[in-house]
Amino acid sequence: MLIKPKTTTTSRSLRMQPYQDRQCFFENERYLRFFRIYNQHNCIQECMVNFTYNLCGCVKFSMPRSADMRECDASEIGCYSGAYLKMYAQQIGKNISNPCGCLPACMSLSYDVEISSTPMDIGSYVRALGFQHENLSQLAASHFAISIRDKWILPKIRQELMGVGDMVGSLGGLFGLMMGASLLSLLEIVYFCLIRPFRNEKHAPKVRQMIPWQNAFR
Repeated sequence: MLIKPKTTTTSRSLRMQPYQDRQCFFENERYLRFFRIYNQHNCIQECMVNFTYNLCGCVKFSMPRSADMRECDASEIGCYSGAYLKMYAQQIGKNISNPCGCLPACMSLSYDVEISSTPMDIGSYVRALGFQHENLSQLAASHFAISIRDKWILPKIRQELMGVGDMVGSLGGLFGLMMGASLLSLLEIVYFCLIRPFRNEKHAPKVRQMIPWQNAFR
């Protein structure tokens, strides 16, 4: 068996964005009654429990339930067996990929599993280990091995496509390309139009006092 871990993280700056835009839930954004940790699988399972209980008045024995929820008996197998299909049938026309509004978790760790099998020569295996056994035909052995497929894990990160800093940088680049100007040029225009005139009026009397000979030519 080969296992390939997959991890997904989300930038903390996206907490300020609504979940409809980032399409995921952080661990403390959606409460689950039967699970402490939020993920999409737990959310769908709890939704299935609530739907089955509302439809049949009981839940399947393997489902998580509270003390006030009754366990279905044999006569109600058909009810809870068809509840799964009925729940997804009600999602047609809505978002079938996210039943009950169960979005993926913003922080998640999952595994891709590849299973393979080959016949095992028990005789050669026992002799390779250094054991001597006469009745090898009576042995029925199997070997189960689990290994990580890749040495490194490449995580997926959700983040803003363009933040405030990226937008300012893009606008500055467009000004520089189209007008030969930059954000500093805009600041200079603001300075000369709004700040510089007041500074000139403030310092003008002091300049006249420092140059008294100008008054003689008036």
